[in-house]
Amino acid sequence: MSKLHKQTTKLIARIAENLPEMDSDIIQRWIDNPKRLQKFLRKLCMPEKEIPLNTIDLGAPPRLPFDGVEVAQHVGKGIVEIELRSDDNLYIGGKKVLLYLSELQIGNKKIEGHKLRQELEESKREVLLNANVSDYLYHHPELFPEHWKKDKIGETLYIFFWGSIFVSPMHDFLYVPVLFWRDGGLCRDTRFLEDGWHRQDPSASVA
Repeated sequence: MSKLHKQTTKLIARIAENLPEMDSDIIQRWIDNPKRLQKFLRKLCMPEKEIPLNTIDLGAPPRLPFDGVEVAQHVGKGIVEIELRSDDNLYIGGKKVLLYLSELQIGNKKIEGHKLRQELEESKREVLLNANVSDYLYHHPELFPEHWKKDKIGETLYIFFWGSIFVSPMHDFLYVPVLFWRDGGLCRDTRFLEDGWHRQDPSASVA
């Protein structure tokens, strides 16, 4: 007799010893439905791997924000967990999400969108989050950090997700997705890259 067969025999005997008291009708139902019994035992003995409650497929094609645009750039790959922790910070794949400001956004300064895009792409310190993250947050506003809603002086923050950029082929205009909190809920929009970015317009990234 093989070792595995001996173990199986011992397991069956141990299960029989520890079965709770059941009436004959219940016992007969298990006897008459072996497939159901097998499914029950399989689930009991080999539980499925737990899937995190909130996950995002970063590489999935992004939702187009409005008619007439196409995807010009979409950076990101893999399925990652997203969570809001007790420190009021968002974490993607276990990494803390940071709100990046260019030096040209600090104070009363502003930077044109095309220049900011170039600065972000040249920086190797930041991994930019994409539209799949912004859309997931839009549908799960309970994950949106409280300190992302307004700055220290009470002005609304506009959080940009530069990992996805959309283009209008007709005019060759570029747009980047943005989230902001207004009237008790999350709003989503896009901004034209010819516009200016101020101190209220940080970029969501992970180091």
